Amino acid sequence: MSLEKSALRTPGVLAQILFLAAAYGVVGALALQLAVPPGYAAPIFPSAGIALAALLIFGPRLWPGVWLGSLVVQILAGLQAGVSGMDWLGPMIVPLGAT
Repeated sequence: MSLEKSALRTPGVLAQILFLAAAYGVVGALALQLAVPPGYAAPIFPSAGIALAALLIFGPRLWPGVWLGSLVVQILAGLQAGVSGMDWLGPMIVPLGAT
């Protein structure tokens, strides 16, 4: 069994990942309210700080929470900006960079 699989089986890791994703998503959605029209670039983005702190404190095993939370924020931002069709490709790549 690899170290990666055993780390994810530790009790509470899944809960930590989901909590991080929820915190990132909620705070990111609130930060979108500060976005400068017509795009969705926010002048401050506290979700990045939450993700950095969580990974520094609890380790890199929580990276799926960062990815999932960022995906939620990008979907919300895309819906808010009226993205359609192939324009969704950009917002779907951003979570990889955030992770």
